[in-house]
Amino acid sequence: MEMFYLIAIFGLIAVAQAADWGYIDSEENDEGPESWSVNFEACGGKSQSPIDIVSADLEIDDSLSAFSFQSYSSESVELKLTNNGHTVNIGLVSGDQLMISGGGLPESFLFEQFHLHWGESNANGSEHTVNGKSYPAEVHLVHRSSKYRTLGDAVDQPEGLAVLGFFFEISEEENEVLTPLIDALANVTEAESSQLIPAFAIESLIADGLGDYVRYSGSLTTPGCFESVIWTVFDTPLKMSDSQIEAFRSLEDVKSEPMVGNFRPVQNLNERKVKRYSNDQASGASGYSVGLFALPLTMIVATLKM
Repeated sequence: MEMFYLIAIFGLIAVAQAADWGYIDSEENDEGPESWSVNFEACGGKSQSPIDIVSADLEIDDSLSAFSFQSYSSESVELKLTNNGHTVNIGLVSGDQLMISGGGLPESFLFEQFHLHWGESNANGSEHTVNGKSYPAEVHLVHRSSKYRTLGDAVDQPEGLAVLGFFFEISEEENEVLTPLIDALANVTEAESSQLIPAFAIESLIADGLGDYVRYSGSLTTPGCFESVIWTVFDTPLKMSDSQIEAFRSLEDVKSEPMVGNFRPVQNLNERKVKRYSNDQASGASGYSVGLFALPLTMIVATLKM
């Protein structure tokens, strides 16, 4: 288990020393997602992530609520952006404590890092999908339960982690919030290279996406795939321009090849339930939301006729 803790401590997406892994499955390559469970047993579990979010199967959960964010708006937070060969990992350098609570979580959770997944083209790239649809990229904000001292202590514990996921969609205009990150990418083209980002308010990254979300129990989406994650995937996509996503595609992976397609295919839901929180239910408003997770129009019409 010690090796898995090392993976977690260095960003959950770090290069596994015990075995190689990657994102390509082929007859010549046995390191892709279909083979992960050979060297990482948990990757073959029954509560794996990511999943396809099916609007018609979502259940409203009245126990869910809006999140509370502590220190996320601070502009003095110093971050370190690292190309770890599988993604870019952006973690804390300073001693700041960023915390989330509410949202139906069992306790408060402390921010550790965020990282992204993206595709070779804009046709795919997100790990989660919605009604079978992929998005060009997805960002994950990783938090550990405050009852654990380190990420390594929490990574394989039930509900030890809480991850917030946001989709990206392509915009004609650049997202200025991403500028410090995009600028830093030019200095981390090669795997195992890093760049400091002296001041960044993490709230600015996600502010436009906060609101409705879905909740389910799942796993890390990289080896060791521990089923320790309370997943929250938000309804409203964030924005990124074509030139900005191309900056991510210009990076090199552990084999000095283009870092593209670094997303795990969706996994079977099995017996799990996916719950939904909507601002409508919080305010007592009636009607139907129109976000990514909204019911198809034909189902809404059928429901109204009942």
